[in-house]
This record gives sequence, C-alpha cells and structure tokens, in this order.
Amino acid sequence: GRVQATPDKWFAAAATVDLGPPLERKVVRAALAARETLPVTCFLTVTVSPRALPTGPVMDQFLRGGELAGIFVELTEDQAITDPEGMRRDLARLRDRGALIALDDAGSGYSGLQRLLALRPDLMKLDRSLIDGIDKDEAKRACVEMLIVLASRLDSWLLAEGIEQPGELRELIKQKEVFQLLEEIT
Repeated sequence: GRVQATPDKWFAAAATVDLGPPLERKVVRAALAARETLPVTCFLTVTVSPRALPTGPVMDQFLRGGELAGIFVELTEDQAITDPEGMRRDLARLRDRGALIALDDAGSGYSGLQRLLALRPDLMKLDRSLIDGIDKDEAKRACVEMLIVLASRLDSWLLAEGIEQPGELRELIKQKEVFQLLEEIT
C-alpha cells in the first residue's frame, strides 16, 4: 500500500533537496488565493519556516498578495532563526501590509524566551506538551502562567493547542481568570 506522509514530513523532505522555499511559495500563493472564499469574519494562518520566509520566492509571494489584513504568518518552530535582525525587518514588512505574526509551539525547542522577545509575535501558540496534563503538573502550570504574563506584556494572544481533557480546560480557564483578577488589582 501507499504510505501517507504528514505535511511536516513533506516539507522536511523538500528542504533536504533544496525545494523548501519553492514548495512554501506555492503554499503561500494558494493560501492567499483562498482568501476570496473565506467569510469576512475569518482569519487565515499561513505557516512558513524561518529559513524560507526571507527567501525571494516566499517573501515576494507575500508582498505580491496586496493587503495582508486577516492573515497570520505563522513561523514554524523546527528551525533556529539565524538572523534575528533580518527576521525582524522581514516581519515588519509583512506587518506594514496588515499581517499579524504567530509563533508555533511557544515553550518548546527553539521557541525560548529570547525568540519570543526578539519576534514579539501577535499570537503565541502554546506547545501541546505544556497543555497535556497541566491540571496535574505544578511545573507546567507555572510555565503557562509565565507565558500568560509575557503574552499580556507583549500584547499578544495566547492559544492553547490540543486541549483534550476536561481538567486541562478547567485549569486553563482558572489560570486566565486568576490573571485577569491580578490585572484588575494592579
């Protein structure tokens, strides 16, 4: 039988033969074309790798897309950002056209505090590993609390991925409510 590979495997394979940016350019082009079919109340997330974004094909495709309001450019977590200053400039160009920036898997891998501070994303997606069993793990709760405070100070949205258990949902709601109460007191 035929083996189905997940998108991350396809993109990793393309990158190994120097086809990562051309493949990501095609994805960006298709995503921007799909905007016309979305309800006006929706936003669209376009995922790109930190290595492909600054390349001509990918950045040019975004810049040819006209106004980027309603678009989140989400940087994958699987690669280090080798030129933070250049990345900030590239993200500023996208923001100038109305795009918002999202960072995937905040709290894991290369998404350390330095990366969050350097890129100042508009949306931080919490890594699933932080959510899994958060209702039973004090260290995970402390880490998410810290990211809630950071997101607030950066004026970012925080998105918890992969909530699967009622206890996880209750814990995250409780953390949000406690933080809002602290904000009101201070």
